[in-house]
Amino acid sequence: MNANEPVLLTAAQALELSLPGGPSPGSAPAWATRGDAVKAAAIVAGVVGVPALVASMAVLTLFAMTAVVLLAPVVAAVLTWIAWKANRAPRAPPR
Repeated sequence: MNANEPVLLTAAQALELSLPGGPSPGSAPAWATRGDAVKAAAIVAGVVGVPALVASMAVLTLFAMTAVVLLAPVVAAVLTWIAWKANRAPRAPPR
């Protein structure tokens, strides 16, 4: 094979390639210890779980703010009616 010829790989050969520093081709990744696996799982949970928690709290906050804004006219109408009822002139007793 000449150095200037293109290299054509089959699909099986392409899957066996690995990046530098990665596992060697054909070997399954293995953790050194169970503790390393637990640490890696905790890191992944933090990277995925913390943003998910922040996003869910933001959605719940927006939902609560929307509910307050939509219910404000109803609360204002009820308070207006209560003030109107409380400040009406007393009726004279019937004779």
